Amino acid sequence: MPPSPPRPGRPDALERGDRELSQWTSLNGVAAVNCFLPVPDRLRVGGRSEYWVFHGDVYRRISVADGSGHPDRLVDGSRTVSAWNSLL
Repeated sequence: MPPSPPRPGRPDALERGDRELSQWTSLNGVAAVNCFLPVPDRLRVGGRSEYWVFHGDVYRRISVADGSGHPDRLVDGSRTVSAWNSLL
């Protein structure tokens, strides 16, 4: 699917280039990410958005701030996927 054209009055802009995983505070100890999923009802709440990060057979929840630099933080540490019954 081709990318969507910019919306009038809201041009696309790269705020920050790619970062190595090691530069994300919330991803400390993660060697590779399988998937990021947004947490329902936790997007753009109080200037932050939360995501589940799946890596290997575990997941964690992180928060990424809006605005310049997008500082991140760990909300919940890694837990095994087997503890999430609806994924089995």
